[in-house]
Amino acid sequence: PEMFDYHRALVLHARHLTASDEARSAASWWLGNIPVARMREGFNLRTDLLPAGRDGRPPTALLHHARGVGHLFARSGWERDATWLSLVAGPYEESHAHQDQGAFNLFSRDWLAVTANTWTRSGINQDTRLHNMLRFERAEPQARQCQGLGDTVVQQCHGTASTLEITPGAAGSFTAIADLTPAYAGNPAVKSWRRHLDFSDRALTVRDEFALGPGTTAVFQLQVPVQPEIEGN
Repeated sequence: PEMFDYHRALVLHARHLTASDEARSAASWWLGNIPVARMREGFNLRTDLLPAGRDGRPPTALLHHARGVGHLFARSGWERDATWLSLVAGPYEESHAHQDQGAFNLFSRDWLAVTANTWTRSGINQDTRLHNMLRFERAEPQARQCQGLGDTVVQQCHGTASTLEITPGAAGSFTAIADLTPAYAGNPAVKSWRRHLDFSDRALTVRDEFALGPGTTAVFQLQVPVQPEIEGN
């Protein structure tokens, strides 16, 4: 999630190709506010020949559900200290996609919760262990799971599609229910998993309900920059 030339290049090309004045204005605003003011690597310099425009206006929307790829994005505002989050719940079909159905990331001036892939060299570890989600484990490895050899961690399967129901609120707030059960393709270890999310006043509340098969346990994972302290239960 660190900004790099490729992010700037993508929006420069999009701005160049769009026929929408509104989209072009939003692109100019974004390009003028990101930390990559120009390309850093020599092999990308030619992309800066595309005009970035001046000023512009931020988008008006604070919530976007990209249904085709199963990603939700929401933010409290467009100011620099806004709180931003993303959630994955939808089709899982790309060969390099991660097993992160039900996972979220949260940002406010810095990462509050983000996949542990963020600071790795390649960021391509697809395992559920590296994401902010429930990890389902069995005492003994299953003989073979959908992603390859047996593992004690129950795997999510390609060719599945989780669902997400969203009720938008004001100022980017929302309530959502994600049904992640399909991601496990009928594996008896995970009979059901539904994740409830409430985002309001720059705070995110996550609640899970699930039913497991014999010998399976659930672990709530939250990748955070400092050791957390648990309050109450």
